[in-house]
Amino acid sequence: MGAALSKTLLEGVNEILNRTSITSANGEVSSLSNAGKQVYIDTIVQIWNETIDLCCNQMGIPKVGETGSSTLTLVTDTREYDMPSDLVQLRFPLIDYTNGHYIWEWPGGYQAMRIAQFTPSDWTGLPYAAAINPTTNKLRLDRTPTSAENGNAYDLLYDKDLAMTVAADVFPFSDAAFRATVPVVAEVFERRNRNDFDEKEYRENLSRALSFMNKVNRREHW
Repeated sequence: MGAALSKTLLEGVNEILNRTSITSANGEVSSLSNAGKQVYIDTIVQIWNETIDLCCNQMGIPKVGETGSSTLTLVTDTREYDMPSDLVQLRFPLIDYTNGHYIWEWPGGYQAMRIAQFTPSDWTGLPYAAAINPTTNKLRLDRTPTSAENGNAYDLLYDKDLAMTVAADVFPFSDAAFRATVPVVAEVFERRNRNDFDEKEYRENLSRALSFMNKVNRREHW
């Protein structure tokens, strides 16, 4: 994707409101809360997020900033740990780069761990595997750390939720790609709001947007 990332969600909403003649350039909304236009704003935000997902899936690439990282530090007698609030999917293994230890995903997940460990208190020491407990939504280790493991820090890599919801959120692609995507979002909005849709316009601009999102120039001849 391009280098310049500066367009905000609020700008994206105003672009669609202007393009579909709901507002004019001098009548743009100043926030994502507007009593007279709230239904329009909410719909546009939803379409922007759907379009971003579509473009990234079409390109077969992750969104910029989709991968997050955190640190899990072992604590004596603590077996379950909070996960990042924006976590969608955890990427195993967790790695302790200082001591060269790994925590892998327990084969079969939490239910398999639960069945295998019918006496959980017997499992103590250095953890080797983990699973997310669906009841607590915490990461459960296969072993409860002792004082010997206390303080061991593991690098945790995960996919995070990148839905744009705040006015200041910045689009995860270049400004050129943003400009190309505006008519794509506008066409979807027109279809939903006014039952008016120009498929040719939609497809041509979607193709243009995808080309701007591709970092590698495609060659027609080798």
